[in-house]
Amino acid sequence: PTLFRNVQLLFYTTSTVLFLMSLADWRGAETTLEGKRSTEKTILLIDNSLSMLAEDVRPNRYEKAILMARHFLKAAPGHEISVVLFSDTIRKYVPFTTDIDLLDARVSGLKDQYKNVGGSSNIKQAIRESLDFLDTNPLARKGNIVVFSDADGMDEDFPLEIGPSVSVAIIAIA
Repeated sequence: PTLFRNVQLLFYTTSTVLFLMSLADWRGAETTLEGKRSTEKTILLIDNSLSMLAEDVRPNRYEKAILMARHFLKAAPGHEISVVLFSDTIRKYVPFTTDIDLLDARVSGLKDQYKNVGGSSNIKQAIRESLDFLDTNPLARKGNIVVFSDADGMDEDFPLEIGPSVSVAIIAIA
C-alpha cells in the first residue's frame, strides 16, 4: 500500500468513528423539573380617548402610554397579562397570556392605530368591566389593574368596590 492509500484509510476510519459517536446520546439521564405556574393576573388598561393625542409630552400622550406599557411588560415575566383599550367603550385587545413577545408586538402595533382613538375617558367604567375580566365572582377576584391614562375627567369622587385582593394603579400621563 502506498502512503496515499494509508492516509485515505485513516480518514475513512476516523470519519466512521466520528459518525458513530454523533449518533450516541451524550445528554445523560432525563430529569423532570416541576415549575410553578403564576396565578397572578394583570390587566393593562390603555386610554385611547381623544385627549390622549395631546402633544404636551413627546411624541404625544398616547404613544407615551404605549411606551410605558411596553416597559411594564418587559418587567413582568410570569404574569398572565391582558390588554384592554378604553375610551367611551371598552375593548379587550389581547386576552390573558404569558407570552411577553406577543404582548409586546400587539402593544407596539397600537402606535399605528390612530384611527381608533376617539371619545372621552371613562376610567370608572373601564375598571368596573376589568374587574369582571379578572373574575365574575367578586369574592374570588385576585389580580392587578394598571391604568395608563391622562386622567382626564377624574375631578369627581371615584368610589368603586374593588375588593381586598385586587390592586389598582393609575399612571397619569400629562
